[in-house]
Amino acid sequence: MKRLLEKLQSRNGSVLFLVVVVMSLLIIAASATYYVVSNQSSSVTVRYNSEQSYQTARSMSGAVSQYINGYLNAIKASGEKSIGKYSNTVVGKMLKGETVTTKDLDLKAMGLSENDDATVNITIKPSGTKVEGDNTVNFYEIEVSSQYNGETTKVTQIIAIETGPAEYFTRFLTSTGNRSEDVIVSAEQILSGAYFENDFTRLSSAHMNDSVYVTGTFDDDGIIYHRSLYSSRTEIVVNENFYCKGAGGSVVDVDEVYVGGNLLCAKQILADNVYVLGDYTCNMSQGASSSTFYIDGDCYLNSGTTNDSVFQTFYINGDLYLNNISESHGKFYVKGNVIIPGKTGHGTTKGIECGGKFLYADGTEVNPGDGGSFAGEPAPTNWYSNFKFTHADKFISLFNKEKVADVVNHISNNTSKNKYAEWDAEGYFTKTFPGAPTIDPSNAAYKTNGEYGDDFLIEIDKSCRLIPAKEWKGWGRHNIEIDATEKDIYIYLDSNGFKADERKCFKFSEVNSAVNVVVKGTHSVIFILPADTDFRLDSAQFVGHIGLAEYMTGKTGNDLRNVTVRDSFKPGNVDKIRSLLIKGENDAEILDRSKLSDNQTHNNIFLVTKGTSNRISVGSESTLCGYIYAPSTVMNCDDAGQTIGFVGGLIMGSYTYKNMNATLAFTTPYDYDSNYGGKKTDIVKQLMSISVSGSPDPGSAKEFKDSYVVGYK
Repeated sequence: MKRLLEKLQSRNGSVLFLVVVVMSLLIIAASATYYVVSNQSSSVTVRYNSEQSYQTARSMSGAVSQYINGYLNAIKASGEKSIGKYSNTVVGKMLKGETVTTKDLDLKAMGLSENDDATVNITIKPSGTKVEGDNTVNFYEIEVSSQYNGETTKVTQIIAIETGPAEYFTRFLTSTGNRSEDVIVSAEQILSGAYFENDFTRLSSAHMNDSVYVTGTFDDDGIIYHRSLYSSRTEIVVNENFYCKGAGGSVVDVDEVYVGGNLLCAKQILADNVYVLGDYTCNMSQGASSSTFYIDGDCYLNSGTTNDSVFQTFYINGDLYLNNISESHGKFYVKGNVIIPGKTGHGTTKGIECGGKFLYADGTEVNPGDGGSFAGEPAPTNWYSNFKFTHADKFISLFNKEKVADVVNHISNNTSKNKYAEWDAEGYFTKTFPGAPTIDPSNAAYKTNGEYGDDFLIEIDKSCRLIPAKEWKGWGRHNIEIDATEKDIYIYLDSNGFKADERKCFKFSEVNSAVNVVVKGTHSVIFILPADTDFRLDSAQFVGHIGLAEYMTGKTGNDLRNVTVRDSFKPGNVDKIRSLLIKGENDAEILDRSKLSDNQTHNNIFLVTKGTSNRISVGSESTLCGYIYAPSTVMNCDDAGQTIGFVGGLIMGSYTYKNMNATLAFTTPYDYDSNYGGKKTDIVKQLMSISVSGSPDPGSAKEFKDSYVVGYK
């Protein structure tokens, strides 16, 4: 060592060099250590931020699931057969096929306060469906994106909501589409939602107080709409074309209109929003309407139209045709071209933003100049010179792909055809009442005194076969009274060989006779029409609960015998019927017994058939109060110009109500007695379940579920 030191000392600078090398090595080592420590710290920070981002996203994803689960539990607990009042909640929007985003969620309710450091974005969108038995499994993708101090993490989960078959017990104005005939209805009042699953439907002379859903083409031939009068929200949803004519009704006053095809309108539209996937053609002055139109096709404001003071807004993915409009205060956002007929006749407008060209009808391009004149042409001297046009450098359509998808899903979900269970009351009667007596009114023992005075009365208090009367004793009014005080009564309508138009037919009398059929008690009376037999109600007949007749006529006991009940169902008494059927002006609850002091007004009659070729017809000036369940049968009520009273509901293959000037009051069945558990629709479910399974357990038959939302996976 000594020798080495001496040797180094003999060389100038050697020691300094060694020191520099050693120090450099130390500095490098120290720097490396620093960078390692610094990088480790940075990595720990990144991992921490990333972990915080992930944990937030994961936590929020779980919170969203719990949030959805809470609504599902509430819907199921409500016992309702549709999402009803939950329509605008997260689950309601999901079941309607809409995409849900963060703004649709209550983040505070989900455990995320406004002061949290993480930024969270949530998207819930449909992700396909799968059919399992009679039910549909709807899949949804929940994507939660969380950003924490610059680190972003996405967490995705798939959830499934199982829904049962579309609930038809609350659809008691329904054409099932099981028959090929068109549906044509003229009516005074329609108080419930209307569902038409056939190819073509025409409604005219009707006051529509609820929503309309149409699978095919809808022809409004004079409907008067009453927005939110008896329903919290009204809409028109048409899968194909909507022809909205002006006769009999001047405005379309609903919350929203959805049209899967073309909309041809000769009415003023007051809806908040109108969605048209085809073309929109307007042939009617729109006044001061402020509707917003979303049109995926072309928009035509036609010749002869005077759209004065239009304050509407249009988002048009196709072209805009302006044909002889007067001054319009509307705004037009047009993705395609704007086309006018010529130098005159096109009118004025306050604002157009266009992504295409400005053209004459012959295809010649128009170049608007200053002051509204056209480039290269003298300025017009008339009011057309006020025409304004702004060519947009870049057009942004607010009717985007997501909006179109939402509209398509909404139309599809609300106009799909339903499955209708077989109400096998005929088989149930044959199996359960094999020895049931046959009642022949011609030979029955008559009651000629009592509350009906000198009129003749036949009493029925047990399930039986009933055949048409060949003749009646005496000259008084004849009445059939059915006592359903103690139990349900099944009455098999046997034609007994009687024919009309060479077809087997049941009538209460072979000879035309104004027979009143009244029901007492709160249990059900089920008239069973065999699959091979037609049903006819003669002129001036009344079929309904006696309490309803007494309420409508104001007569009781002996005083009722000389009253023609049909007179009480004429248009002049519509307000009285409405007051009976509707609880409050803004409450859609119907047939509310609590409004009556004796609580004895009921609508507990059902006419049931599973036939595919039989027909039901109702004569002039007759009144029918009850529910007809005949999903494959055609019904005709078209005695020209005569009044027909109807209170109840129809599920028919197709039907025609022409020239009907009395009341057509469609309602859903209500819980008229506590025998069946308290829900409005339990009575129908119970009866159908018994007829299918023979069991008194309303949940025993596979067809019947406890909720629209069946399960949540």
